[in-house]
Amino acid sequence: MCLATYILAAAGYSIEPFLWISTLLKLCTPRFQRKRSYVYAGIHIYILILIKQYTLFYFKCGMFNVIYPLLLLIYMIIMSKYLFENTLAERILCIGLLFIVSIITDALAVALWITIFHTPVNTFSTFKLQHVIITFIARFMAALIYLIFFKKITCRLASNFIQCNEIIFLVISNIFMAIPLLVIFYDTKLIHNNTVVLFFIVMGQVTISSITTIYIIILLYRKRMSDFKNQLKLQQLESALQANSDIKELIQKLRRLRHDMRSHFGMIKSLYTSGQFHSLEKYIDDVFEDITIANDIYTLGNTQITIILFHYQRLANEKNIIFSSRVFAEELPLSEKDITSLLTNILSNAIEAAEKVPEDKKSIDLFIEKRENYYFLKCENTLATLPKTKHGRFLTSKEQDTKRHGMGIEIIEGIIKKYSGRILIDFNEHIFSITVHIPCK
Repeated sequence: MCLATYILAAAGYSIEPFLWISTLLKLCTPRFQRKRSYVYAGIHIYILILIKQYTLFYFKCGMFNVIYPLLLLIYMIIMSKYLFENTLAERILCIGLLFIVSIITDALAVALWITIFHTPVNTFSTFKLQHVIITFIARFMAALIYLIFFKKITCRLASNFIQCNEIIFLVISNIFMAIPLLVIFYDTKLIHNNTVVLFFIVMGQVTISSITTIYIIILLYRKRMSDFKNQLKLQQLESALQANSDIKELIQKLRRLRHDMRSHFGMIKSLYTSGQFHSLEKYIDDVFEDITIANDIYTLGNTQITIILFHYQRLANEKNIIFSSRVFAEELPLSEKDITSLLTNILSNAIEAAEKVPEDKKSIDLFIEKRENYYFLKCENTLATLPKTKHGRFLTSKEQDTKRHGMGIEIIEGIIKKYSGRILIDFNEHIFSITVHIPCK
């Protein structure tokens, strides 16, 4: 065997550790910021794979070649504890799927080679150039799966995906179903080197894995939609309860203001008629301090928006945030519950970010107006640190240890999409802005 074949084989075996570590970094939460630890882990896996291949071709230990991949799988699950912050179930799920993909792509590559070139099955148990070529074919298919599925589709679903404990049983079942395929692959005498039998075994495994994958996708979609709807209902209920409380407080403020104005005007008249002008001036100054209560009371045409703005104005005042709102639209082309969800999510996120800013720079600016063919909404707030993202989703500080990562932004996007609108999110080191366009009905 020439040196070039060994070099090609070594290069082919290096692809799998790279794909495994890259995929885990995409799906899981890294424990370390530096990539050095993960490079070392990839090299470690690469060495273990070389040991496995050397044992396979030069010692012909049949059962060892079946047990070794499972031991490697267990070792990776243990090692991942020190590299990623995810739970054991989440790590088993991710690594188990990678293990299944590796076995299936190997089996498919062999089946395709046998089908096209009619090569005897037993030739794959020896180290030859065709084995190296098949290794590259299998790793190429695995790379395609990584690029198409893990990097593109799973990027947005990753947080829901790894927290979906319901599918762990399916993944473990697929691993155990792949064991017979490993046994046959490393000892083709069990099927008397029959190409047809091997082909049907591989196709059966691929079919089962495909059905399982489709089921997983459906399960994830349903879970995602269920979480979204439950979160939306909970938020609407909280908003309704808060609205009732705010209405009562608003009415009390208006009554108190009306009662106080009557008393104030009576006292002013009395001081004026008695000629106590110095006392009158001092009293008027004191009255102006009480009249500032009117600044908290919005008088918009839309009662619902008025109540929402009143609530967040009060909340901003409690946190020493300058809250400015300019609303030039009597209504929005949304249902009442969607108006509540949209504004409460936007303003809650704004207050959460602005309250971390130094005292003299805390501010929120909300602007709403009706334009020719659409309604325009823009909210800007100051921020202390750049927003964190994970798998394409925004994280808020209160959500980083929960399963509701970035749910507020997701709800906003869902509402805007429902009304065929557009949303633009932009931020720099100092300002976070969200702009919404909603077509007129």
